[in-house]
Amino acid sequence: MFANNENLYIKKDPGHNFPINIYNRTLQDKIICLDPGHGGKDRYNKGYSGLYVEADGVLDIALKLRHALLDTGAKIILTRDKDMTLSLAERCHIAEKAQADIFISIHTDACGDPAVRGATAFYSLNPLKESKKLAHSIIEEYTLITGEPNRGARFRWNSRKTDDYYGVLRGTNMPAVIMECGFHTNSLNEARLLMPEYRLIVAHGLKLGIMRYFRK
Repeated sequence: MFANNENLYIKKDPGHNFPINIYNRTLQDKIICLDPGHGGKDRYNKGYSGLYVEADGVLDIALKLRHALLDTGAKIILTRDKDMTLSLAERCHIAEKAQADIFISIHTDACGDPAVRGATAFYSLNPLKESKKLAHSIIEEYTLITGEPNRGARFRWNSRKTDDYYGVLRGTNMPAVIMECGFHTNSLNEARLLMPEYRLIVAHGLKLGIMRYFRK
């Protein structure tokens, strides 16, 4: 399903059902920090029907993505690997302490209009050039794999237009992106996000975006 000319998968891990290429070390020694958003006391973001909980969905995506990246030679840091409360400052500290090469905060989006759907990558102001490059790499590969409408790579100012709107982007100094993997307030997006098989595809799309960034 996911095989391509660059990455010939030769075995599967039964625990995650994700194909692994044991000869692929394309991200050798890169440090990648994955930040599953929300969690712990912050479990309020729910889907159209109320069945999908963003904190749980993005954690599962991050765990699947960590596993998917194991074959690349990268070192994967998770800000959380279970349901727990973390402040924005704590998430940033984990990435900074690890001296991560890139930081990706994984979320699903919400909107008052349930018809809105699609994926968006928000990039950091600092460093702008590399963060923007990372956002474009991820959103283009992600939407190609998942079929989600591409809402683009974007920057969002704070209210004074002096800095990033998002705390985890303000608090990190490496190329950083917040990836909104779809709108859980859209009934179709929620139905897909509730499926483990689809979350696996989401993780694969993110992996391809990360690999594309480091190839450029």
